[in-house]
Amino acid sequence: MKRFLVLFFALHLLICSCVPACGEAPSDVVSYDFDFHVRLNADVFSPRLRNHMQGYADLLNMLELKGNIIWNNASGSLDLTGELIPTGNPSAAISFRFFGLPDYLCLSSPLLGDEIIWFQNYSLMEFALKAWNTLHVPLQYPALLHPYVTENAFSRLAEAWWNRIGAGEKTRTIAYSKIKALSADWESIIKDDSRLYYWYTAVAAEKDTHSVVSSEFAFLPAYLTDVVARKGNLTVRVSQDTTVWQNRSGQTLYSRTDTGDAFSEVWTLPTTISGFVPFLSFSKSVSDSGISCSLQGSYDLDEASSSESPYPKSLLQFSLEASGLPRTWPADASFSASAAVSGALLPNFVFSVESQCTANGSFSLGFSSPIRKENSPEEFLSCYGSVVPVAPVSVPDYHAEELIQYTNIFSVNDRTLAEFVNTVDRPLFMGLLDFLNELPASGCQSVMDDLEDYGILDMIAIQ
Repeated sequence: MKRFLVLFFALHLLICSCVPACGEAPSDVVSYDFDFHVRLNADVFSPRLRNHMQGYADLLNMLELKGNIIWNNASGSLDLTGELIPTGNPSAAISFRFFGLPDYLCLSSPLLGDEIIWFQNYSLMEFALKAWNTLHVPLQYPALLHPYVTENAFSRLAEAWWNRIGAGEKTRTIAYSKIKALSADWESIIKDDSRLYYWYTAVAAEKDTHSVVSSEFAFLPAYLTDVVARKGNLTVRVSQDTTVWQNRSGQTLYSRTDTGDAFSEVWTLPTTISGFVPFLSFSKSVSDSGISCSLQGSYDLDEASSSESPYPKSLLQFSLEASGLPRTWPADASFSASAAVSGALLPNFVFSVESQCTANGSFSLGFSSPIRKENSPEEFLSCYGSVVPVAPVSVPDYHAEELIQYTNIFSVNDRTLAEFVNTVDRPLFMGLLDFLNELPASGCQSVMDDLEDYGILDMIAIQ
């Protein structure tokens, strides 16, 4: 499954890299026409997987994705219309529309007839966990790449922090009584918040690291009061462009520097009750040549605990580096990026990206792995296309109450599912007929093989 995680992460980074950089304050409403072509190179995979992945390569390489996206920064409303086009027969394209809010996203398409379905984004991890437990399909990894999944999972913990502690905008002392109150809030949230539970359970499911992850969350309230704060006050010191948080022992927990053109944050937290050392750093610099940024993190056992602990020596290590990102879009620029994940929590991978973009909005990206076998091609995935700013044809401004009137795809029973299938079966079949006729037989075979391997075909047959 590692190969699919790498592809999902690469495609996610691809889409993020095509989002215009924030050189100036964005307008309230932005709109872009986009056009993507993807090329997967099956020759980079092992001989055992090469024929199977060649089917996916044949499938991806003959498709084009184009459309328009409108984003309302003020309300968070999104409207995206698109077409998935077989390049050999554009008339067989599948059109669709996503619209809604970060928490509630709706989908309409001629394939669904008059039906509109909506996704409650904070339920994605719950759905992914059920897919893993039932079919052993690791949907938790694509779900993890959705930014609002993690944001929603930790929203109550973050809200409790801001209510009790707030930001470190000025020099002050944070009383231990506030830290104890925050610890009590966190203890209640960790016990009761299903979104947080589904998040860390799903993330740890495939690698069987649930026991250590759940222990770390269970110990978090005590870790905050007894280890981080040392049962005392926290001190925040702000001087010019630097902010430093320290505990009663004088240990620096967090530091931030912001000079305008350069920004950095570093979390250097104490060893946890289970013996892990959390570390996280982020830095960004802006120059005439573009934006450079770095994200580094680790969650490893300290040396004193590693020899006797039942836990893995490294739970998670990750890095994301980028340089030369354009300050505005479109722009003439060349930029590069790399990503790596290791440790016992997630599948391990590493790859790098090289990109070119132009002032007319066109771009090209190539994804490669630094760990290459002899005579293997350099790039395993490439993409080219355009992202062009245009005047918005409308201003989306959605509200939750108008979105949840549609069919919630994550909350159906036998009756509602039967009604839904009865409504969409004819437009779905008729709409897919021409599209499927254009697909390569090798691609269809690879998809069918995976559906059979994961038991999805058997489940459909039973239904």
